[in-house]
Amino acid sequence: LSFSPSLCLSIYLSFFLFPYFQVRGPGDQCMDSMGIDPGRRVGVYACHGKGYAQFWKFHLNGVLMNGDHCLDGDGTNPRNVVMFECHGLGGNQQWFLTEDGRIQHAGSGKCLTHDGRFLMLLDCDDDERFVWKFNGMSEELLEKFYVIYSKQFGYFTKKQKEENKKKAEQDRLERKKQLEERNKEKERKQIEEAAAKKAEEERIRREEERAKDEADKAKAAEKAKEEEKKKALEKELEELREWKRMKAEKQKREEEKQKQLDDELEKMRKEQELERKRREKEIEDMKREKELEEMKREKELEEKRRLAEERKELEEKKKEEEERKKELKE
Repeated sequence: LSFSPSLCLSIYLSFFLFPYFQVRGPGDQCMDSMGIDPGRRVGVYACHGKGYAQFWKFHLNGVLMNGDHCLDGDGTNPRNVVMFECHGLGGNQQWFLTEDGRIQHAGSGKCLTHDGRFLMLLDCDDDERFVWKFNGMSEELLEKFYVIYSKQFGYFTKKQKEENKKKAEQDRLERKKQLEERNKEKERKQIEEAAAKKAEEERIRREEERAKDEADKAKAAEKAKEEEKKKALEKELEELREWKRMKAEKQKREEEKQKQLDDELEKMRKEQELERKRREKEIEDMKREKELEEMKREKELEEKRRLAEERKELEEKKKEEEERKKELKE
């Protein structure tokens, strides 16, 4: 197993040089994964700097990660910006980070913004609603990121979009032309095959007529032979029907077995999901109990400090009283 120097550099820069950061957008709200559930829409929330939901990592391969899931967008549906497991194939999970603070979807060329609750993809323009800031990355570190990133990826320009559109139209026309040529060739072959078939049928008909004229004396024997052939054919047809029936029954049994397996897998998946939720709830309850215990300890320490101070004050008052009595006696 070996790794190229460029791949090793990308891994080092992504995981060690460039840290996790908050993505602060318009309205002073931060990008929030809203819990990493595959297919769940990604939203925005007031920046709080707590937990992992608002901490992201922009890798040099063009993916924006939260935990072990990646931001996934579909340019055909502006509201379909969700979290999915990282597949490393680019496509809907590849983004371009521009130097003016825009996050551009590689597949559609649209820019990332939000509607106050959820992320969405719209056509890019100079509006401030498309500008994002990255808390946790210094200007110097962000500049290094742009330098390295721009060498690895280009950005969608108007000229590139027009060239891509022109190339796509040329490819479409070429495919259409090839399809028409294939259809014409197919029609020509069909005509030739039909003509050959008709000629063969005519030749067979003439041969049959000639054979019939020559076999008048053996007509009775031929008829008996035809009857036997018909019976044999009927027997073959019956065997074929029986084979088809058995095949259909076997296929039905296999489908029922597959359905049963699918039901069991779905049941196992649901049970695993319930177990995961139960464990998460147990962890949350343990955290809450730990916080309550810490609050209780702090309260007990505060009470002990207060009693110590009161005891000290009483001792000082007692000492002053004794000194006063001593002075009176003298």
